[in-house]
This record gives sequence, C-alpha cells and structure tokens, in this order.
Amino acid sequence: MSFSIDAIVAGNLREHAKRKSQLKPFTLFWLNGQREVIHGLDAANAMTNAGYSSGACRTLN
Repeated sequence: MSFSIDAIVAGNLREHAKRKSQLKPFTLFWLNGQREVIHGLDAANAMTNAGYSSGACRTLN
C-alpha cells in the first residue's frame, strides 16, 4: 500500500482544520495587567495547550 505525500498532507490539513474549529477562545487576565487569548476545548485544556501548569492560575486576576 502506498500513499502520496500530497494525500497525507491534505488529510492532515483537513484534520487540523476540523480540530481547530472545535477550539474556543479563552482570555486570561494576568495580575500584572496583561491580557492573553488562548484556545482549547475548555479552560483547562486551553491552559495546557498554552503550556501553563495549574500553578499559573494563582497569577491570574
């Protein structure tokens, strides 16, 4: 069985677009006054996707 690179890339792009459309934006308001928009299926997933641990929640306003 052989697959072309173009078919694999096209399939990956379709899957990425489908997953991206399921993500919701979440706005983080940091204690230092900065604001950041992150994306995820829910708030916890968005924090994980952005690379934050549960300890980061203490620095949110």
